[in-house]
Amino acid sequence: MDTDNVLLIVCGVLTFVVLLNAGLVFSLLRGRNRDRFRVLGKTIEVVQNPWRKQDEQFDELRRRIVELEEQELEDHADESR
Repeated sequence: MDTDNVLLIVCGVLTFVVLLNAGLVFSLLRGRNRDRFRVLGKTIEVVQNPWRKQDEQFDELRRRIVELEEQELEDHADESR
């Protein structure tokens, strides 16, 4: 296989990827629909903390457990009197 053909194919693929990415960026910047930026912002948030929803659910579970333990202690103290 000729190295010129391989080099030509690699350059073609790289050019395609660069043009595709540039097209996506320009369409986001030029578009009148600002919801696209919200989608991009949400995507960045997910990339920064992919387990955010699970962390929030664990925090809620932890809060409820603490409330139940406090209620159980109060009930136990009332029974002791």
